[in-house]
Amino acid sequence: MWREQWERVQRTFEWVKTFTQESTPGAPNETTDDRKDRVASFFLHCYHLKDWLKNDPASKAQARDVETELNKNEVMQIVADLANGTKHGDLTVGRYGPKTGDPTTALTRQDIVVTTGAAGAGTLQKMYVESNTDEWDVYNLAKYAVAWWSEYLTQRNLLP
Repeated sequence: MWREQWERVQRTFEWVKTFTQESTPGAPNETTDDRKDRVASFFLHCYHLKDWLKNDPASKAQARDVETELNKNEVMQIVADLANGTKHGDLTVGRYGPKTGDPTTALTRQDIVVTTGAAGAGTLQKMYVESNTDEWDVYNLAKYAVAWWSEYLTQRNLLP
């Protein structure tokens, strides 16, 4: 069961990678809002993998410490705030308070990079998250989060 969510995390990471790292024309009708939705989807799926691990009898014992480990890591705290901010709309209420300590953690800036050359023209859309006055590139944040999960799952013998 948790593997289904892990695969979803990897697929949504590929979506983010496609428009932030690869110079492609993109879908003809794809808008900036569509791409922001892809980013939000990635962070939601990435953070909530923890719930799938905790609720799957096959992984529950190995993932007993998942909340503790997530909360120790600065990048995963940002991932949590982006996911919870997207899901709940507010990081200042109840148990969904900011893991980073910054209730304004959010996607804040975007740049469009146009490339030209022999292979044709393409665009990259760089997106940035701000948390505690630090700015993070969305692709690098997402890449780190996937690597964190891969290491976590491997250390608990859930991945080969």
